Amino acid sequence: LTQTFLQQGRRAQAKRMLETPGLMYNHRAVTAMLKIFVQNNQLDCLEDMVRLSKNIFGCDRDYMYLTWVDYVKKDAEKVNEIWMEIQEEGHAPSVSLKAAIAKALRKGQMAIPFDTSDLDLDGQRVTEKSAKQKSSSTDDAAKKSENESAATDAAAEKIESKSNPMATAIAAGNTQGVLEAIQQSKSTPDAMRDGIRYLIKHKEYAKASEIILAAEEFRPLRKPAMALVFSMRDNGQESEADEFIAKMPLTYRKDARYDILKKAVNNPESYYKLISTATAEDKSRYMLNGTFIDKLKLDQNTELKGKLEELASTGHLPSCVLLGRAACRAGDADALVKYWNLNKQPKEMIYGVNNLEKLRLVVTSLNEDPSVIERATNEALAHSQEETLAILEYSTKLGLDLDNVNTATLKRVANMKEYSRSAEAGKIVEQRSALKDKSESAS
Repeated sequence: LTQTFLQQGRRAQAKRMLETPGLMYNHRAVTAMLKIFVQNNQLDCLEDMVRLSKNIFGCDRDYMYLTWVDYVKKDAEKVNEIWMEIQEEGHAPSVSLKAAIAKALRKGQMAIPFDTSDLDLDGQRVTEKSAKQKSSSTDDAAKKSENESAATDAAAEKIESKSNPMATAIAAGNTQGVLEAIQQSKSTPDAMRDGIRYLIKHKEYAKASEIILAAEEFRPLRKPAMALVFSMRDNGQESEADEFIAKMPLTYRKDARYDILKKAVNNPESYYKLISTATAEDKSRYMLNGTFIDKLKLDQNTELKGKLEELASTGHLPSCVLLGRAACRAGDADALVKYWNLNKQPKEMIYGVNNLEKLRLVVTSLNEDPSVIERATNEALAHSQEETLAILEYSTKLGLDLDNVNTATLKRVANMKEYSRSAEAGKIVEQRSALKDKSESAS
């Protein structure tokens, strides 16, 4: 049933199925399901299955993420998004998963946001430096983003001359005819998309958004929906575009905001406009990953950095967090202290702590703040598994309790005889599992 619901676009029903109390992970069934999604080129179904199954007891998250990465490995941007989701979930990726992500990012000439010294990629060790995104690649990406609206117009002009009401109405420039054709029960997804593109071209934004939001299934209209968002924003209707996005289904809402950000980071003026109007709730605008931070080139774009610093000095949380994340990732202790003192936000600002050395630098710079120790330690544990015991020894001496360590790490050290607190770690894992079972039973 879960497979059927996902293929029919009935995400809510699939979510309820996967949240059934007592549901156990069935690897054979999941493998078969994901294989079907891949064979049928149903990326949306695959993505939904990975995201919705994270709370299933015993779920093999590594396998599911690996399947997802393998499917989209030619799209480095998408692979980078997956890495962000893995971080947000708190999953500790295996060497195989990290290697697959690193290979895809390297092939797409994107920076690898984690240490690769423990990975063997195609018979050779690689480092972050060897995979830095080339400037020509960045320029191409910027040009591609800037031409999205133009591509929409071109697509509308090249509609095949078919003998159907939609094609006839578009050829005649008959907006009313386009609206009537869309309302016809026989209107196909292709005709719907053509009609919406026509409305976008003629700036009939209200009508286009109404039609998209009223559609029985959003998925086939995702591309024209994003074309609508970009066209509205390019024509000074940012608030209307934001209202339209807020009414989208949750999954597509997140994708839309990501696409806007992806375009904005290639243009300093556009990004400043985006972040300066952001509130604390608009986290997607300022909690940037390493790739997006690199694209901003804050060390070169001194004008943008100056504007952000001026904004941060007024207490503007988004700009302060962004600058703090960039400083933390770069290991710039002085800058990190500066932004930390303006607005202490450990969960948002502590970022890019990928080994014990970086952990020591961040914790020492911020006066061994307990919230920083907890956040930075869990980041380091997720990125540098070979230093697990050393990281735990360092942080627990500073007062970190094992109760504040992520479950994936505790499971790992519970089986390490050389770890003196392995029994305690195992007990915490058992308690968390029992609590989870109790919660699922109550629901």
